[in-house]
Amino acid sequence: MRIMIVDDEPFIREGFKKLLEMADADLSVAAELGNGREALEYLEKNKVDLIFADIKMPGMTGLEMVEKIREKKLSDAEIVILTGFADFEYARRAMKLGIRDYLLKPVQLNELKKLLREISDGKSEIKNTGEARESIFNLNIRQKDVDLLTDAIRKNDAELIKKYASIIFRELRSDGVNAEMVNAVIYHILFCLLELAREFDNEPEEAELMQYIDREPFEEMIAEGDDNDISDFLLDYADFLEEARNQERRGIIEDVDDYVEGHYRENLSLKELSQKFYVNKVYLGQLFKKKHGMLFKDYITLLRVNDAEKMLTETDLRVYAIAEELGFSNADSLIGKFLQLKGVTPNQYRIRSRMRNGN
Repeated sequence: MRIMIVDDEPFIREGFKKLLEMADADLSVAAELGNGREALEYLEKNKVDLIFADIKMPGMTGLEMVEKIREKKLSDAEIVILTGFADFEYARRAMKLGIRDYLLKPVQLNELKKLLREISDGKSEIKNTGEARESIFNLNIRQKDVDLLTDAIRKNDAELIKKYASIIFRELRSDGVNAEMVNAVIYHILFCLLELAREFDNEPEEAELMQYIDREPFEEMIAEGDDNDISDFLLDYADFLEEARNQERRGIIEDVDDYVEGHYRENLSLKELSQKFYVNKVYLGQLFKKKHGMLFKDYITLLRVNDAEKMLTETDLRVYAIAEELGFSNADSLIGKFLQLKGVTPNQYRIRSRMRNGN
């Protein structure tokens, strides 16, 4: 197996190389590179089977490097990101890029061995962590408890969700647990939540999903010490997943579309529609984005601008009156959106339309 190490710190590269040799003496480190650009140049001419890359490097981050590799199809190697901190934005992007795994620094030898063994055995599924994560956290939190919590969320088992959430997050509030440890555990659990969404949809609408997950920051809930808030969040997420997994519910978007067509001039919101049609707000937003290729608010704007187009040609109403009738906050808002979507102002459009019609 040919391996490439990408890290801007020479001593880290050397240390990780020795760790790889300890994990498997038969491995071949084909390249040790200091930044993402060097890695891209190397991959243009050379083949590797596995890439370990630091997430935080000057010039080009590890994730930016992975994006370029995917975009240019430079390599089909498995990719593992090395990170020394908990970065939730990374979890979102990593999910999209389909990396093999992430390893928290300092990397533990037994965890590295397990990962290399899985890759050698040809296991294709993306992994998050192994039992050795417990030693990284240096806590009494067991990976088994995290797995059981994840499975309970998957099955939407309220009793088990409360049980394992209480076990895990009570430990996070124990004396002697520093912020870095807490962030590491939170990061791992949030990554698991994102992975659950992939089980029913390989390309979930991440903007909506991340907004949903980040709605109640875990850090605040843990700091406040309220198990009920944490459990409520996880129960809500489990409900969301169950609803999204239920494929026949996708037919509801047609009913929502019909309603929107008749009420888009009103002050509609996804929250209002979700309550009216008894469907999760984030799930409804995902359905909307998949069908129309845009966010709900942008679709409402498009309907209103198209309506304004007709009113400009068929009536003599002033722009401010049209804006008011269509639900825009003011004339400037209509003018700005009309210019953005049509390339001209409403008055310019009206003049050109009348000239074309000989009026």
